[in-house]
Amino acid sequence: MNASAEDCLPDSELVAPDEHTCCYRNTYDCSALCRTLLTLAHHQDAQARLHEEIHPAMDEHGELDYDALSNLSYLDAVCRETLRWYPLVITVTRTAREDIVLPFSCPFKENDGKYMHDVLDAE
Repeated sequence: MNASAEDCLPDSELVAPDEHTCCYRNTYDCSALCRTLLTLAHHQDAQARLHEEIHPAMDEHGELDYDALSNLSYLDAVCRETLRWYPLVITVTRTAREDIVLPFSCPFKENDGKYMHDVLDAE
């Protein structure tokens, strides 16, 4: 959707006056950012390698925008690995909306000797 120039907000109103408040808007973002920084502090070799990747990109692009950041493969790897080590959501509980029979890839024998081929997941 395109808005007219008079309906658009200036950048100064879109960006928070205090750049640090972005951490407090979302607990998950803040946790991930803090855990990533802590992990980099503990692994200074990774920190140095990340430094070597970011500085040439900053020299080329100046301030890094989304596209420039998405091209930093080691930064992406560091973030993904940190989230793998320290997941933000440990368990996800899901409930079926309707009854469904879930087949097993191969049957297994129960304690009474009968073989089970599927299980009912009730609503």
